[in-house]
Formats: sequence, structure tokens, C-alpha cells
Amino acid sequence: MAEAITAVAAWALEAVHGAIYAVATPVVGPAAAATTANLLAPAIVFSATVAISVGASMALAPDIPDPDHAATPVKQTNPPRQGAYGQCRLSGAVMLYEPGTTNDSYAHVVVALVHCGGTAIDSFVHMMLNDDIVVADVNGYLDASDGAYSNNDKVLLLTSLGANPETSYFSRTEGAGGTGDAPPCNKLTAGEWTAAHRGDGQTSMFMRAASVDAGDFAGTYPNGLPQPNAVIKGYKLYDWRDVAQDIDDPATWEWSNNPVLILADYLCHAEHGMGFDFATRIQPALSYWTSAANLCEVTITTAAGLAATYTCGGMYKFNNAPADVIARILESFDGYMAQRGDGAFVLYAGEYIAPTVTFTDDHVIEYSVQRFVEDESAANVLEVEYCSPDHKYTMVPTEPWRDESDILIRGEKPQTLSLPWVQTLSQARRLAKRRMSRLTAGCRGTVTTNLYGLAGRTQRYLKLQISEVGVLNDIVVEVVEPPEIDLNNLTVKYSWVQADPDIDDWDYLTEEGAAPAVDETPSPPAPPPPPPLPPE
Repeated sequence: MAEAITAVAAWALEAVHGAIYAVATPVVGPAAAATTANLLAPAIVFSATVAISVGASMALAPDIPDPDHAATPVKQTNPPRQGAYGQCRLSGAVMLYEPGTTNDSYAHVVVALVHCGGTAIDSFVHMMLNDDIVVADVNGYLDASDGAYSNNDKVLLLTSLGANPETSYFSRTEGAGGTGDAPPCNKLTAGEWTAAHRGDGQTSMFMRAASVDAGDFAGTYPNGLPQPNAVIKGYKLYDWRDVAQDIDDPATWEWSNNPVLILADYLCHAEHGMGFDFATRIQPALSYWTSAANLCEVTITTAAGLAATYTCGGMYKFNNAPADVIARILESFDGYMAQRGDGAFVLYAGEYIAPTVTFTDDHVIEYSVQRFVEDESAANVLEVEYCSPDHKYTMVPTEPWRDESDILIRGEKPQTLSLPWVQTLSQARRLAKRRMSRLTAGCRGTVTTNLYGLAGRTQRYLKLQISEVGVLNDIVVEVVEPPEIDLNNLTVKYSWVQADPDIDDWDYLTEEGAAPAVDETPSPPAPPPPPPLPPE
């Protein structure tokens, strides 16, 4: 995918929990002069490309599957490839499906999970059939104390991490350990799946399920023909902070669920990401990325114990819009990304940072301020949901995050905050607090500056000192939309909300709330029933 095309989806993204802002202009310092000729050409190209390419991308690309739907195998003629970051649960496209016949007592299924390209995923954490975690012995036969799936070695389950080249399941049918005494896999030896079907660079699962007597069917296959899926640790990532890692040697990379490392990988990986050049897009602004990555790994106290401040995990399809994938990653750590004049991306994690750029009367041309939120736009109750590993990676609700003072004035105004790539209660609640701070900020508005305003185009927080309005005389604001560059009048316009310098204060005892009960696990949508296995 060409960089010029794929970049625009990310450039245009503006998400409530994280934003990527870009201005395709040269660097202009506070005291530097800039001519219309310097700014005109790149900015016009940028605007036109965004309008055309992002619109087309968003119109054609499907939504990223929610965790509740990602664990069901899909039968599709030309399925898109899938990617996975952090730890997540997923299934994938069915590459082989032979349900078994009266002449063949075995059903065979091969499911493609993750496209890895030249490197494998980190590992399988759990193998699952339907909604059940299962354990296989060295030869791939399932072991379950209640007899389900493992009655007389009826189910064989094998996995491939996605190496290149891989080993075909055809040559592994005698057991994962190579020493088993499994019966012949008739469908494979008949030619539907041969030694040439290796699945290079493709994480996958193979299931062989034997037919059983009618009286044993319900006990062996309690949910019909099993649907293979898994909890995995996805792509290994390059971490520039580790001197032992080499960006040109993926064999040195390590698995991580740090959202900053995940974002860098998605932006720069040529196979499963956008293919940007790390040396020009991230390296020049590496100090920002390092600070953000370090912040995500700061240990905090939660009701469940010590945890990293921000983590991230989820799957996506290669035909999802890049803007949507980036939004999922950014929202997991309240991230903010902007593009500098040299093309490098500047990144901030979710924390308040005292502003270093101030707009005064000398810079401000016009402004607007609003001290209220209209009822039709207001939200003071956030219905928060996140993806819970304790609930088999399904979306579960937390206690609503409420602004009681605003509720007293106008009544409850609910809004849903869905966080599919967030996997801890504490993180979901802290992100909800940050969202509510923006929704109920004391004031909001716009400010238009002269070209000095370009100094703030990569800043998340700004200070305003507009003397004729008391509330704006010395206020810290957070930028909420990409700045607008008016090339005819050489102005820069920002939309903002009042910032809360105390937003990072957190008391888990009073603000985290109660964890969802594990016995209230919502059931994933049931797939269409497969043809039954014939009795012996």
C-alpha cells in the first residue's frame, strides 16, 4: 500500500479518546517568517487527498469485529487476512471444512487466524472449542475431566504459529509430538489437504473430530461440531528502548501489549500495517514515543493488584480502514498524535502536560467561548464497556461513570463508551473519567491566530491569555480538532475545551468501582449450526 495513499486515513482521524492531527506544512517557528508560496502547495495537496481518499476508505471498509464476534469461524470465499496485537481471543476464516460422511468417520477443519508474513506470532495462550478452554496432550488429543471432546481420543487439535515456511498438518497427523498413534486422517490423505498445504506465514488451527455413537454424542460434543478458536499473544514488536533489538531483524523482537509499541508497529510494518518509514516518521520524534511508551508501563495500584497504566489487545482485518485501527489503539491509552512539518509523528499518552505554547493578544485574531453544553449534545452518564479476559474476552459493562452535579441540573444524559481493545476494569474507568472531563468541561470554544499559531500544531495542551475576557485571560485548554489552516488569510484556527490539570488524580478505592461478576459472562452470538457428525 503506497505511503501517500495510506497516510491520509490516519491524518484525518479525530477520535474522542485520542486524535491524530496533521498539517502538511514546513516547520515555522514563533519568530520565523512564512510566505504563502511556502505553505500553499503542500497544504492544498494534503486537503484534497484527505477529502477524497479518506472518504472512499471509510465508505468501503467494514467495521473492526467486536470481541464478541471475533471468536466465531467464518466461511467466506475470499476472506480478508487478519492481524492481532497484544493478547486477544479470535478465530478466523475456514480454509478446510469436511464435515464427515458415512464413508469417512472424521470431520476436518483448518482455520486461519493471523497473517504473520515473515515472522510468527508469539504463542497460543489457550485453545478453545466454542466457549470452552481445552488442553491437548503432546500428541494433540484433548484432555477434559468430564469426558467432553476427549471421549476415547475423539478430538485432535493442532496449531501453527505462522512461521515461514510452516509445516503442513498433513505431515503432523500422527500427533503434534510426532510419536502418536493417531488413526489416519482420511480426508487429508485423500488429497483435499496435502503436504503442499503448509500455510506459510499463517497462524492456524487444525481440528479432527471423530464421529461417535448417537448415545455418546451429547456428552462428547455438547455444542454440536466444535468451533475452534484461541486466545493468543499476537505480533512481536520492535522496542527501540531495548538495545538488544534490531529494527531490521524481527527475530530480536519481543511480544508486548504496550499500545505505543503497537501503534508504531501498525504505522510502520509493511505487511500488516501502513508501511511508513520508521527512520523518517518516528525516529526524528523518538523522544516523544519513548516518553509515551514509558508512561504506559508505569505501575499503578488497582483493586485487582498492580498493573501497567495502559495496555492494549485486539484483532483487526486487513480491509478495515487504517483510521479505525488507529482509533482503537489510540483510545486504549487516550493517545494524541500529531505530524510535524518534517513529516515525523509526535505522540503523547494520556496524561496532563503543562503547556509550553501560549497564545496572547498579540497572536489572537478572533475567538469564541461557550460556557454551557446544549441539552441535545450533553452527556453526563457514560455506560462503559470493555473486553474482559475474566469473561472469556467478551464485552462486559462496568458501573456507569456519572457526573452527579450535571445530572442534578439537567437529568441523566447517557452515552455509551465502548472500549474493545481495553482489557482491564481500572483502565476502562480511568479512560471514562478522561472522557467525561471533556464532555462536561467548564467552557469550550475556538481561537484563530496569525501564523504564530503554527507553533501549537503538534501540542495537545495550549495556554490562552486573552485579556478582554476574564475566563480566557489565563486558561489551559486541550485541542479537540485538527487545526484549520486558512491559506488566504494566513491564519490558524483551533477548537478547544478547558483542560483539567488534576485529571490524572486517581483513587482506585472510590473511583474504580466493582468488577463485573464472572458468572454473568455474556454468551457470544451463536454461529449457524454445522452439519452433525454422523454416528458410527
